[in-house]
Amino acid sequence: MHVRIVQLAAALPIEPASRRYILAQHFGDQMQAAREGWLLAVELKADDWPLFLQIRGYRILLACPIQSLDAAEIDQLDVA
Repeated sequence: MHVRIVQLAAALPIEPASRRYILAQHFGDQMQAAREGWLLAVELKADDWPLFLQIRGYRILLACPIQSLDAAEIDQLDVA
């Protein structure tokens, strides 16, 4: 298992007027966004949500947009 932090601006296009993430126009890029979980960031403001956190094993176990690296700090992990 590993943790990955992605710069969303490199993964999703940004609509210039609203500065929100949008889907790519090409179908292949849309499918990659779906596989990587980046669709969770579509319509979020790029200035507020620059990063995307993924916890991956064989596949993505957890994916979410984050506002900063400090927001991704994990102090304690409880496993039930």
